[in-house]
This record gives sequence, C-alpha cells and structure tokens, in this order.
Amino acid sequence: MPYYRIKLKPKGPFFIGQNSHARKSTAIVHSDVLHSALICVSAITDTYWLCERATNLKLSSIYPYYKEKGNKNSGRTVFLYPKPFVPSTTDDTNNESINEPYQQKNEEKLDKKRWKKTKYVSEGLFKELLINKEITQSAQIKHLDGADESKDSVLCLKEEVDKLKLPNKIVIENYKISTVIDRINNQTTPYPQNFYEINTDEGVGLWFLVELQEDELDKFKKLLSTLGELGLGGERTSGFGHFSVQSIEPFTSEHIIVENGLLKVKGQEQPYNAAVTLSLYHPTKEEFEKGILTGIASYECTVRGGWIHSIAGYDSPKQSIRMCIEGSVFPAINSMPYGDVTDISYDQNPHPIYRSGLAFNIYFYHASKEEN
Repeated sequence: MPYYRIKLKPKGPFFIGQNSHARKSTAIVHSDVLHSALICVSAITDTYWLCERATNLKLSSIYPYYKEKGNKNSGRTVFLYPKPFVPSTTDDTNNESINEPYQQKNEEKLDKKRWKKTKYVSEGLFKELLINKEITQSAQIKHLDGADESKDSVLCLKEEVDKLKLPNKIVIENYKISTVIDRINNQTTPYPQNFYEINTDEGVGLWFLVELQEDELDKFKKLLSTLGELGLGGERTSGFGHFSVQSIEPFTSEHIIVENGLLKVKGQEQPYNAAVTLSLYHPTKEEFEKGILTGIASYECTVRGGWIHSIAGYDSPKQSIRMCIEGSVFPAINSMPYGDVTDISYDQNPHPIYRSGLAFNIYFYHASKEEN
C-alpha cells in the first residue's frame, strides 16, 4: 500500500493534555489521538473510514517541519523526526553511548546533557543514528534553532541546513491560566492550559505519514479538511487544534525508501532486522510471546487513558493502555512490530471506542555487538 506525506498549516496552538505525554515523547499530536479524531469525524461525514478502515488505518504521529521561505516551489524543507532510542552496539557499561552522539571539542567525552535536551532530529541525522555505530563531530551536527543554541532542541546534519536561514524557534511549549466554575457554589478555580505554539511566521508547519490506497486520497483529504475545521485534540472550543491541509504527496526522501511495501533506511545492503516506530505502539499478545520486547528492543512506555463523552449527561473513563512511544526500536520479526486497534470502551457504552496502537515503522539493519 502506498505511503503519503501530509503537510498541515496550523491556525493556532495545539493543546497538551494533562499527563498525556511521556517525558521523552516529542510528538505534537500522538497517532492514537489523530486516528480517534479521524474516525470520530468519519461518523458524521463519510462512514467509509469508520466501517472499513477503523482497525487498519496506519498513521504516524504529527511532527514539525521547517521550510525555507521564498518562492512557493523553491526553498529547502527540513522534516523533523523523534530522537530514536537506538540500542548500544558495544560492551561499554554505559548503555546509552550510542544515544549520545554529540561530542565536545576534545572528541573524548560525550556531552550527555546537550544530547538529552535534544527533542527533534532531522531526517538525515535520523538515518545516521539508526545505521552508524557512533555519531561524532565528523558528522557535522548543527543546531536548527538559530537564536537560542543553549536549548539544543533540534539537531541536524550540517549539509541539510548549510546556508539556511534558521528560525528563532520551531515549537514553543507555553501555557495560559483559565478558570473552571463549580456548578454548585459558583466558585471559580484557576488551572493551567498547556499548549504548543507552532512558529508558522518563520515557515514552520506540521507533517505526518499515512498508508493509503490511491483511490482513497480524495476521500481522506476531505475527511482531514473537515477535521481541520473542527479541531484536533483538546480545548477545541477555545481555538486549539485547528489547521488547514497544505499538501498530500507520495512519500519521497533522500534517506528513506519504499521497498516491497515497507519504509526502509536507504543505503543498507544487509536485510533489515530492526524497526523504529513513528507512532505509538501497542504490542499484541502474540507479538509479546514471540519476543518483540526482548533482544535489541529499546523503548519507553506511556499510559494512555482519557474520558468518554458520547452519552449525554454521562462521562466514563477509557480503559488505560500502556503503549510504547515514538522513536522506540524493536526487533523486526516477520515484518513485526505491527500492533493492534483496541476497543477501550466499557459495556454500557453504545458503540466501540478505538485506541490505535498500530506501529508505523521504518525498517533498518542494526549491527550486533559481535559485528562491532
């Protein structure tokens, strides 16, 4: 099934729900939220997605990109990816050595603090982190955040951003104080609304990947456009989560190719044996029994919950699910990891509530310790 890259233009900030993000997750919007929102909109606009694709619609999470300002059809675009949790290929007691590629000038000691503050990596650096044993200054890593290098939130290969006018900031995490009114005593209680501000003034947008048939493109664009008008995520009535669809294009990249229906890192001759996810991932029982969380697996988890508001006057909690976050790495066993879509509603709910844990993978070859 073909892959498409979709660019979105935010019309405002995106809400960050309380406890909805794992500490190391860098997605602007998680894949399960995007999937649920699309299926919800499908119920009122085009039931094809609800009836035919609810359990097999594969989406990545949403990430930022930066496009050089200028002519509409010119200017470079830097797509940003989550920092991958690549496992170590050495016997060093420091198991995070491969995840700390940024070296100081003496090229002897890794600057761990700087690397831990990194939120996003460019597509080229994303590839290099997956296939190289070590990334040193010879890779010419450079900041994308031009004005505030102390933050180090984005790192790129120098060749990707050379002579590129850099934005002051890609994404700003901010908050505002709102109030809730008690219905019984009319007392007000302040609370913070956390949100992401996307720096659209300097050419920053959002993107994600989706797996679609060619005859589904027009229907998906209409569905996504409707979602953009209604809003994605929480606090939509306060202006959060609105966007317009900039483009839906077949996926092309200098660093990642489509081969035999799979996304793979370009330039590796060995057959793939690992996969990195660009979405949240919920392993099935069968995958767990086959050892998907063992061996070279390197991941971090988050608990996904929430509330169901589909019954008027009655709210019920969603069943909580532990999921692996974006950038996690797993052994690729017969095209696994795959994941599933789970009904997280309770018996009293009149319809299923879907939580997508389908893994959106990029496959690569990970060298063993013996090979290094």
